Amino acid sequence: MLRFVSGKHRCTTISKLLACRSYPSILSKTFHLRQIQTSTLASQHAISMAHPIEKILLDPAQEDSFIEALRTPSGRKNSPSLYILFSNAIDMASSELSHEAYKLVLKTWETVFSKNFDDVKLQKRFLKLKPKVIHLMMNRGDYASYTRLVRPIYNMKHLGAKSEWADVLMSTLQLSTDALGIVKANHSVIEAFLRSEKHHIDDKRLLIATYVRKCMLHSAQSLNFDIVLSNFISFLGLVGDGNLHLTSSEHLVYESSLRLLALPYEGVSIRTHIENIERIVEKKTGNDKHSLSLFMSSLLASIAKTYPSMAHHYWNFKKDHLSTGLLSYITPEDLLNVMWAYFSEKKYETVLRVYADHPSLQRDDQIIVLLKISDKTKDWRLLQSQFEDMYGRGELPYVAHYMVVMNALASIGATSEVDKLYEQLRKRNLAPTPSIFLALIKSRLNVNDDAGARLWFDTFLQKVTSGEFPGDSIPKLQAEMFSMNYFKGDVGSAMQAFQEIIRQSESSQVQLIDAKIAGKMIDFASSVYATKELDAILTLASRLNIVDDTVYQKAVDALMKFGQFEKAEDLLFMAHVDSAVPFSNSLITKAQIKMYRTWFKSTPDTQLRQLLAQKVTGIIKRIDRGDVSPRNKNQLLVEVIKHFVSLRKLRAARSYLEEAQRTNGLSELHFLPFFKHFSELHTYEGHAQVLELYREMVKSKVPISASSYYYLIKSLLHMDKVNNTSYENSYNLLESVFELYGFSSVDNIAGKKLPVSEIAQNSVLLLKIVSAYAVATALKKDTMDIVVKFLTQIKHKLGSHISFEFRVSILSEMSHIYYAQGDLVSAEKMVDNALSELHDIIDTLHLRAVPKLLQLQYRKLVTHKIRLLRATQAGEEKYEQMLEAVCKRNIRLSGPQFSQLTIGSMQKTVTLKKLRHALAVCEKFLVSGNWIEIKINRKIQYIYKLLVVYLRRSLSADSIHQKYKLLNDFYNVRDFTQLEREFAHISDPQQTLSSELAEFSRLSPPETWTLSALLQKTPEFFIPGRRISTKNIIEPSLASVLIRAVEIYCDGDMKKAFGLYDDFPETMEYLLYFGPERARFQHFYSSLNQLAPVSTQEDVKTKRDRAVHALRHLQISTDTV
Repeated sequence: MLRFVSGKHRCTTISKLLACRSYPSILSKTFHLRQIQTSTLASQHAISMAHPIEKILLDPAQEDSFIEALRTPSGRKNSPSLYILFSNAIDMASSELSHEAYKLVLKTWETVFSKNFDDVKLQKRFLKLKPKVIHLMMNRGDYASYTRLVRPIYNMKHLGAKSEWADVLMSTLQLSTDALGIVKANHSVIEAFLRSEKHHIDDKRLLIATYVRKCMLHSAQSLNFDIVLSNFISFLGLVGDGNLHLTSSEHLVYESSLRLLALPYEGVSIRTHIENIERIVEKKTGNDKHSLSLFMSSLLASIAKTYPSMAHHYWNFKKDHLSTGLLSYITPEDLLNVMWAYFSEKKYETVLRVYADHPSLQRDDQIIVLLKISDKTKDWRLLQSQFEDMYGRGELPYVAHYMVVMNALASIGATSEVDKLYEQLRKRNLAPTPSIFLALIKSRLNVNDDAGARLWFDTFLQKVTSGEFPGDSIPKLQAEMFSMNYFKGDVGSAMQAFQEIIRQSESSQVQLIDAKIAGKMIDFASSVYATKELDAILTLASRLNIVDDTVYQKAVDALMKFGQFEKAEDLLFMAHVDSAVPFSNSLITKAQIKMYRTWFKSTPDTQLRQLLAQKVTGIIKRIDRGDVSPRNKNQLLVEVIKHFVSLRKLRAARSYLEEAQRTNGLSELHFLPFFKHFSELHTYEGHAQVLELYREMVKSKVPISASSYYYLIKSLLHMDKVNNTSYENSYNLLESVFELYGFSSVDNIAGKKLPVSEIAQNSVLLLKIVSAYAVATALKKDTMDIVVKFLTQIKHKLGSHISFEFRVSILSEMSHIYYAQGDLVSAEKMVDNALSELHDIIDTLHLRAVPKLLQLQYRKLVTHKIRLLRATQAGEEKYEQMLEAVCKRNIRLSGPQFSQLTIGSMQKTVTLKKLRHALAVCEKFLVSGNWIEIKINRKIQYIYKLLVVYLRRSLSADSIHQKYKLLNDFYNVRDFTQLEREFAHISDPQQTLSSELAEFSRLSPPETWTLSALLQKTPEFFIPGRRISTKNIIEPSLASVLIRAVEIYCDGDMKKAFGLYDDFPETMEYLLYFGPERARFQHFYSSLNQLAPVSTQEDVKTKRDRAVHALRHLQISTDTV
């Protein structure tokens, strides 16, 4: 009888179960079922990754079935689905599958509007999509398809189709593309339209703007830019806009067209681009510098806030190139726009300098930019000084100036100052605006005066009712009011408030909420893991048509947090479809990469992981081709950088950071993935790289926040420890961070005031910075004083604005600080309170599976809890309580955590309750990993037998028996004659061996084996103890404890044993396998010890390394056999 664990209990019950097991073994059945389940699951995931329309576009057979369904009455029974698929195909014409989608659109349209098609109802439904189809044809320069497929519809009298604006555009522009890619248009028809008095000036301007947009967006700009700009100027002259000054409100229709013309196309520098514009405009206007100047002003205005890095090139051109001597072409309007450009880039000093350098161009409307700078830099004294300096200058300050100043003061809760300015405004008989009331409300909310905020909001609503303010001004203030509920943690109350606002909105027919409120609700639901509420919010937001890019992005982030990736995938498809140009929206593409990467890390399914990796690679190729919108592209590049850093491809990641730098869009977010990577190396060199990156950010004048300071202080703490500098550098940085965020480490000295929202946003990171310092300097006398002062001040600053995440973080970080100081009682109390907070959240969710991120948060706390249990030498009842809490809530811990809790709970006694908890955990979360290991080991055993058969062709039986004795014993190869009979059906062992190795490489992706590699590294391949990468397995120590516990509980009673087997078949089956397998393993290493004795204490890796060294004589080359 084999003994597997120390102690008096032998494995009698396990051995009887092994003897009772039917043959063929249950194990082989388990493998078969497991393989089927895994492959089915993978294929289901693969299918779910493709939207129905994508399947049609990717599979010609499905496309034929779709068209056939349209042709036959039986196929048209589900006409709504056919309509939706056609609509999706139109949207997909801007995606990676654009060519296939466009072909399907034309084929579908031709089928539905053919002469023999007899479903008039479906035809009329498809007619609703006619404008989209026409625009698609225009985008492709496919006027021929319009004349062939759309025009005949107007002769079908039974449809009553009417010409729409899209038809006017297509018939007038008649866009087509020649073989060289040059866009052609019918100039005579366009000019006739523009000269005609029948058409309104607004329609004429819209047609000109559309011409530019279509040509610039959907053709090779390098070939067409000169033609398009030249035509644009000609057309402007026909509608009275020939002076080229296009910045007034009536010319707003040109803004996006001007923006497209202002941005250089690929391969052309901004300087060359501006020179090209100068050449074309001068040619068209007869070298009229004044017209050129006005046109440059128009281009500058169009990109000042959206592409600020390009805008100041136009300012410099007008200032340094166009203006000569005493003749200056720059205007006050140009100064205002370049100020906004620099402001958008956060180059506040440059704004002030350029303003001061041009006193003759200064104008009242520029002052608002100066006020906003003071607001952004938190320079309240300068803000007050600038505001006071306005008095006596004509009618200054205007209401717009009051708005900026009052809202800035409101953000820091300066209620009395805000009230004084409001009274002053009233005394001057200036009419307050909704933004003035926003300041009055915000100032009260930031000092937790909810009643005062409600009073001002009600006053504002009365003014809306009386007609003083428009109804569309309500949502912005409503969003601020709604934030009262945000930090109170009661999702039920928040949902009631949200639904009440919607009811009021629908009954009054006045829009009381907007996308901002929906976004706040999503953030709130996400913060407390309220999955049902998230669904309700999205449904209501969709019903009210207030879903925008930000709402989509926040919703996708929430679904990722909840682990609902299939839902997130569907939502992303909808978001792409809803974009202005489907499948090119950079913000949605960013969310898509983030979602695929998170899904990849969350799933163990190899096939699905490969598919997700391919999806990310495909998106990055589209980005590299320039198939995404320039707007928000720098945000998208952050996710690309994260992707490459996670793959350790730092050079590739760096190239995308440099791309953001080239477009002057570089931000802290582009550096953070590098910070994280180097910090997690936990080496001196890694931390030195963090400091180097910080210097680079400072040199590039990139604004730095707590996100970077967190990594920076970790690096300084490490280097201070190594250099033995008493943590002076770290303390100096901590002081700087305190000062930056308005905290003070000195008694009775108040820090500067910052907006409550900014402190709340950075609260968790600030806490981690303080905690990192406190843990490292735990033995210093004043460390805890610093912690207490920080917590006291942040509590005072935030008031009721303390989120669930911050509350849990305080408990968790304080536990670490107490542990570092040796106060284990307080440390355990804190971690227990943190776990209790998570229990409260989990218990209210009523979900089958706890969201992944919540599980990860829980795991971190459990790791610390186990550390404390060990440090305090806790009894088994505490381990049992922890394990019971985990089982009750269906929380998936890591394998080592489950092992430690289970083993700890059975230190002295075994009860049925403990045993069932342990077996349930293994059955649900761990044993599947062990079966994968067993499958791999069985494959290795089969390959070893094949290798012996292969070697028998050139080596004698005695030679193999002596040389490979250790491996022969382990893999049960003793009778070579019997082995050859077993493999008699294999005619070519070499080929079969190569095939099996290829299959093994697929089974175990990190490893790639060929026959040559196998022969050269025979020990590495066949030495037992190979482990899969996951930690989620039943570890040998846990298996031994479980076998002992089963023996104690059953005590030879087979009825009890079979009862456990019925309830936990996979785990009990594994325990049957574990005993003999463990004995084989121990026998192998016992024999190995005679060849290479153990010199030090070993882990799994060093044990395998010793075995490889001892068996290196087994390495041979292919020439030998």
